[in-house]
Amino acid sequence: MQGNVRDMRRQKVIDRQEQLENLVSIKSTELCQLNQRLNKEIHDRQEAEKKVQNLRVELERRVRERTRRLETANQELESFSFAVSHDLRSPLTSIIGFSNALLEDCGDSLSDQACQYMERIIAASDRMKGKIEALLNFSRMNLTELSVSQVDLSQIALDIMRDLSETSPRDNLQLEITAGLTTMADKVLLRAVLENLLGNAWKYTARKDKTVIRFGAKDLAGGKVYFVSDNGAGFDMEHADKLFEPFQRLHRIDEFEGNGIGLTTVKRIIRHHGGRVWAEAAVDQGATFYFTIGRVENHGISAPLRQ
Repeated sequence: MQGNVRDMRRQKVIDRQEQLENLVSIKSTELCQLNQRLNKEIHDRQEAEKKVQNLRVELERRVRERTRRLETANQELESFSFAVSHDLRSPLTSIIGFSNALLEDCGDSLSDQACQYMERIIAASDRMKGKIEALLNFSRMNLTELSVSQVDLSQIALDIMRDLSETSPRDNLQLEITAGLTTMADKVLLRAVLENLLGNAWKYTARKDKTVIRFGAKDLAGGKVYFVSDNGAGFDMEHADKLFEPFQRLHRIDEFEGNGIGLTTVKRIIRHHGGRVWAEAAVDQGATFYFTIGRVENHGISAPLRQ
């Protein structure tokens, strides 16, 4: 019996050893398979990273190439605009000069209707000359580099309104300019923005018994939204999409003078500062123009603010 017990124990040991060997073999096979899959994943990831890197390099190359082409095209377009604007001024000046000379020298021999025609020719030529001058100035505007510094917008607005008041004084003027409005921007370009916006407010309130012009700012999502508002002629919001397009006007030339390039200049400057500009108005109830400096538009402005 003792011999049988020893044999049984020995057999159990052998069986357990075989089981352990089988288990080790199975685990070794599994580990080998896992290692193979891991190596394959590493290889695939390395290949994917190489492809991404190659795509990134190619994308950067294409971006540089397209940027170069765009800069070249912009330079050519600006040069073309400058050349056309410059070349068109000379014949227009001749038309205006000879028309005035004709009226002065031969006005007595011309009929009243003929004189009216000549005056209309001179007026139309003057308007076209103004548009060409505006286009020429627009093409000269250098926005490639911004000279950024601390800009006191409130003081600039005061200076502009003082100049407008001295040029064409108004008895009943209500001017409200919020003090201490400053920002980091290009001072020369931001002055051009305020000159256009405040100049428009001054122009479109000319027929009002009382002129009300405001310049201020509203805090929004950690940034400021600046605005210029007036109680002037306003406009129909259905045509607001035309406001910032070149030579698009919402009022007849016999109602209010203008060359149709001012708001286009404003939009270009503001966009170059990383901001946006929009307007809100109603016919005969005034208008408000809003603009931002920097990336305020990324904070969720979905609709114009109401003044």
